[in-house]
Amino acid sequence: MYIIIPEEMKKLERIYTPYLDGVHLKEGAPKEAKEAYETFYNWFGKKLGLEQ
Repeated sequence: MYIIIPEEMKKLERIYTPYLDGVHLKEGAPKEAKEAYETFYNWFGKKLGLEQ
């Protein structure tokens, strides 16, 4: 299965990526990075069918 990531989600990914520590955000990451991370992973979970 392939998931095509829309440009909007790619922009969010560029916002939070510098603050990643593995697959989690570093402590002290700015609010904007936290919101981008949550939005991206909520979208990604829906695409994979992981929402419960």
